[in-house]
Amino acid sequence: MCGRFTLTKPPDQITRHFAVPPAATRPRYNIAPTQTVWAVRAAQDGSRELMQPTWGLIPSWTREPAGAARLINARAETLTQKPTFRAAFRERRCLIPADGFYEWQPVGKRKQPWYIQLQDGGVFGFGGLWERWRSLDGELIESCAIVTVPANEAMAAVHDRMPLILAPENYDAWLAPGQSRPAELLQPYPSERLRLYPVSTLVNRPGNDAPACCQPLGAP
Repeated sequence: MCGRFTLTKPPDQITRHFAVPPAATRPRYNIAPTQTVWAVRAAQDGSRELMQPTWGLIPSWTREPAGAARLINARAETLTQKPTFRAAFRERRCLIPADGFYEWQPVGKRKQPWYIQLQDGGVFGFGGLWERWRSLDGELIESCAIVTVPANEAMAAVHDRMPLILAPENYDAWLAPGQSRPAELLQPYPSERLRLYPVSTLVNRPGNDAPACCQPLGAP
């Protein structure tokens, strides 16, 4: 699964990587469910645009948004089967910018957090789904979930699943609504392109949002 991630790079690096208009992003070292995140979706003219959904997908057909925090991830294996995600996978896919994510490894009676990033530490895009929910009185909420796939060899020592990380050359195929090819992209990211290391339990608290959250364990 994916329960926390980071987006710490400067705004110009993020907007250049995803080919979107400039946005006032700020460094975030411990992004947690129910918080607002950045996402990239296809605009009506075929370009890309930024949106700021809540992390925790709210199905358009639900009566109440309660419980969205439990829908932070969508398993790749059941995207076309579950009503919660089926329509979004077909028509409302998005990229969720990140430069790292956390996962917890069971160690005896406790869990050790690990930080995972690209080997070069750069920005990348999670494969995501987004939805639009509207209440009877007109309130509008846009929300999202991160797609997860089976863990690669490197991640398997920490957890049996990992978020879907897309290569930049596949961004267009993922964002294009109605395309069948995205099903081919539901694969674990190659182990050799990732860097993993244990970090402090500071990340366990969503209120801790500082560089120390993703520093290697034991670093000064």
